[in-house]
Amino acid sequence: MNGFPTTMTNPLSPFGSAMVERWNAAEAQPEVEVPQWTITPREEWESVDFLRDPHTNPTTRIIFHHTFPIPSTASARDVEISQMNSSFSGIAYHYLIGPEGQIYQGSRLDRIGAHTAREGFPQYNHNDGSIGIAFIGTYTHENPTPEALAAATWLVENLQYRIPTITEFFAHSDMDGHRGNGDFAENQEMLDWIKKFNKIRRPKH
Repeated sequence: MNGFPTTMTNPLSPFGSAMVERWNAAEAQPEVEVPQWTITPREEWESVDFLRDPHTNPTTRIIFHHTFPIPSTASARDVEISQMNSSFSGIAYHYLIGPEGQIYQGSRLDRIGAHTAREGFPQYNHNDGSIGIAFIGTYTHENPTPEALAAATWLVENLQYRIPTITEFFAHSDMDGHRGNGDFAENQEMLDWIKKFNKIRRPKH
């Protein structure tokens, strides 16, 4: 599974306990089939070949977004084309998550994304040292699907396993000093869901 550890968390609890109580699905709930999440490499969804600058600061943050106004029916490639039409060199995020729990690789983890910044305001550029994760769809007032939230929970845990310096979790609207596309400022449930990650210890190796 893409080099990630195989220990799973409870995928049926996307709003909190999934990362608190690790479990053995075969013993705890043998009747439940645990989704086997995988990450689709960028080459498989035909992302363009681009390379941004490397991070200069340690990677400590994950910042969550949604792809407003791009709908949940869009493909990863659709999201990238839309962003390139807005002058991006390629996909802005490090990961995209689809409504059925699909996970797509975006920008390389060792490279700065283009997800949280304001043009002309360097004090609001939080891309360096951050990983951007975006839910495909518009979630200004609604929540992503349970499948998408469970996939995001799994992805966060495994990113923390790979990059132990990740200790902070934010919504787009927490960071850039203004309301913009893809923030969760009016979705208190999602803001609370994101904040819960800050209270959970990094999983042990």
